[in-house]
Amino acid sequence: MSPARTRAAVALLPLALTACVSAGPAGEGGPATPGEPLGLFEVAGDAGPTARLSPTRCDSGDPELFLGVDLVDEAQGLVVRLVFDPLDGPILRVFDLAAPHERTVLFFPDECAHFEVSLEPTGWEVNEVRLFRVDLDLDCTTAEGARLTGRAQAGSCG
Repeated sequence: MSPARTRAAVALLPLALTACVSAGPAGEGGPATPGEPLGLFEVAGDAGPTARLSPTRCDSGDPELFLGVDLVDEAQGLVVRLVFDPLDGPILRVFDLAAPHERTVLFFPDECAHFEVSLEPTGWEVNEVRLFRVDLDLDCTTAEGARLTGRAQAGSCG
């Protein structure tokens, strides 16, 4: 594995489990109602328990200077980030907002049994931030044993 693909697959240490939430997509073409789940993901570190993430917010990557979006589970402080790298293409990162550089794991398409991602500009821009439609459907496991599965959809990430 090349150095560019080396990653800090630090286990997402014991995360509180939440009740399973029935997750439906955000409204067609529009933002979700605040607090409405955009989807459901299950994530497990290489040695940690499984946690369920229900993102309720979708943020454009523009303010942080990356092409992609953050799907944020505000209740747990966990993020599923979709980034389109100019050389490697789409990459996923799951991290804890309280310790984003210590508690993080990356998932690459070749580590996934199922990897469907769609990121489309809506054509709208607010305060120089592009709004995106996103659709993720994933089943990924790293060589180190970290796992991410689930689906989320948002009509307007900004």
